[in-house]
Amino acid sequence: LRSGVTKTADAISFHFYGGTTFSSRRGPQPLREAVETQTQVMRQNKFPVVPVWDSESGGIFRTSYQKFSNPFGDTAPREGAEMMPKAVAAVLASGLERWFYYAAFNATHPGELAAFAASDINDTIKMPFQPMAVAISLLEGREFVRQENAADGIVHLVFSGRGETVHMLWKNNGQATLKAPANTRRVLNMWGRKVQKSNSLRLDTAPIYVVTTA
Repeated sequence: LRSGVTKTADAISFHFYGGTTFSSRRGPQPLREAVETQTQVMRQNKFPVVPVWDSESGGIFRTSYQKFSNPFGDTAPREGAEMMPKAVAAVLASGLERWFYYAAFNATHPGELAAFAASDINDTIKMPFQPMAVAISLLEGREFVRQENAADGIVHLVFSGRGETVHMLWKNNGQATLKAPANTRRVLNMWGRKVQKSNSLRLDTAPIYVVTTA
């Protein structure tokens, strides 16, 4: 970057394993800092600022839909399901232009090659990918606005666009209760199901979405 390569490049890519997946469990800050480091070098050297991609992220996906694997040890399906929407949010909050998963394994039965193991035999969708799809459907086309200052391990990300504001919230460990915004239109859990509206929000490690007026 310091040699001026962006004068002849349309984009640059790096491989920040964990930043778009495992590290994002506690919020997007690690990935945001990594992307900002790239853009700062371009700005400081007065070279064109080109889009930043992460073209090799994730880890090795286990072949059975009962398992999900990462370099830091095995992850239960439920933990993987909670992690994937946080990864989507981290990518959007960091300013990455494109994000590619990398998976390597030896196929052992039909269906394993579909969507790099997003589905299993007979096209059964693996548990982590439904919450990932829900996050994409809610956050795509919306801009990351800010990360609220929240105490006690609460992560609160705000996205705005398409006529609404989406608050994505979770707690790094344990449980917590927060007051719901007065202009709440609907509350969805990570599976995309509506949660009955009340004056308070119950948080745990699974993200929820609070959709409010813009």
